[in-house]
Amino acid sequence: MSYKDTKLFGIREVAIYPKPFTTINSRSECNPYINKMLPLFTAPMSSVVDEESAEIYTKNKINVIIPRNINFQKRLKLMTKYMIAISLSEANNYFIKNAAKLKKLKKFGILIDIANGHMKSMQDTIRNLRKIYKNKIVIMCGNIANPITFRYLSEAGADFIRVGIGGGSGCLTASNTGIFYPMGSLILGCKKIQKQMMQSYLLNKSPKPAMIVADGGMKNYDYIIKALFLGADYVMCGRIFSQAWEAPGERWSKLKADEDLKANWHNIDKHDNFLFRPDLFDYKKVFYGMSTKKAQKEIASANCIENCLFKTSEGVVKEIPISYTIEGWTENFIAYFTSAMSYTECRTLKDVKEFDEYRLMTTEAQNSYNR
Repeated sequence: MSYKDTKLFGIREVAIYPKPFTTINSRSECNPYINKMLPLFTAPMSSVVDEESAEIYTKNKINVIIPRNINFQKRLKLMTKYMIAISLSEANNYFIKNAAKLKKLKKFGILIDIANGHMKSMQDTIRNLRKIYKNKIVIMCGNIANPITFRYLSEAGADFIRVGIGGGSGCLTASNTGIFYPMGSLILGCKKIQKQMMQSYLLNKSPKPAMIVADGGMKNYDYIIKALFLGADYVMCGRIFSQAWEAPGERWSKLKADEDLKANWHNIDKHDNFLFRPDLFDYKKVFYGMSTKKAQKEIASANCIENCLFKTSEGVVKEIPISYTIEGWTENFIAYFTSAMSYTECRTLKDVKEFDEYRLMTTEAQNSYNR
């Protein structure tokens, strides 16, 4: 039996350490965009994004991934406009077997959406896809909870790798299996390998490293910002976006003056012209992970999969408040993120990526900060 005594830390413990002084006079001097988009992805979850809300996310500069509860043929029609989530079997049974037809399309993006990104079979699939399509395809994969796996998947040909297992609010993997690697340490570990691979790529033309996509456990704006300052290239959000008014799923409302009784909540999805009025109403919806039986049934139904054996659920189904619009949340995020950039003399996301001044807080300090 052996163990590592290195202390691992999460996002919550991190405090960004500002520069002694900054020459940035206004946060408007800071650019939070990469390729004209924010460093954000929607989680490929049916309670987060659908075909309709995808346009709203994109309008607000948030990168969209179409989830697997959308019919496979519909996803194929969308994959040159958005990245689409696919299963490992869909990658092998369709994308590899239909290469001649798909090569005629313009560049497209896929996410091989499986819970355990450590399987060698996924590495083999990525390697085959890269060999067939070369630069015609953009590949995201994951999830992983070991920095070394980041190297393996990068070498296989992945463009983006989702890092984080068990940290999402809709996920029970860590609490039931014990598999976990705190996000703060995981990002730093992947960043170290990414930097080594980039140096080798520039010198020897060895495989180029993938982008780091921090996925899971982003509770607020500050968690996202700290993940980016630690070294994530992108952050993927589930619950945060699910709490937006435009996110898919059943919605209920009640007057703020009414007691929180079941009889006072009314389903509002049948009312197309129902306006978002948080000053008058409280709102709620159902949020759930994609490994729940509920999500598994949706995927099977949408894709006409019969006699499906559902896996043991590693997710939760719960009610959450609807708190903002996508536009309102995005405006706040840009303001908070560029403000953090101005404190740290970071004018671009490249500066944020290279920033390495942070401190870890004691529990007492965390409690005074997270109030």
